[in-house]
Amino acid sequence: AVHVIRNPFDNVVSRFHLKAKELRARNRENYDNSKEGFRRWCAYIDGSFVEQEAALKAFSSRRKLLDRIPCHADFVRYLLWHHYAERTQSSLNIPTLVLHYEEYYASFNA
Repeated sequence: AVHVIRNPFDNVVSRFHLKAKELRARNRENYDNSKEGFRRWCAYIDGSFVEQEAALKAFSSRRKLLDRIPCHADFVRYLLWHHYAERTQSSLNIPTLVLHYEEYYASFNA
């Protein structure tokens, strides 16, 4: 298996750009590529993740802290994705190559 790890901040911003572009293409909500557009996107994502978050005991007890972090739903999603990927690799005893996206990008020929 190959497990690619990317800076979570870069991941959140890239996801914003991708989803905003998809929504604009379908003539739905318009989240422009500005600070305000990003914050509106974060509020939308955070609001749509409330039920799933509440079901996760580790996060529901930290609700007040999470509410202060823009796009916290994407950070939680990122954390859970990598947690479950590593758990699966371990339980299946799969040899795994871990690539850090920034190193791959910056040091391709190193």
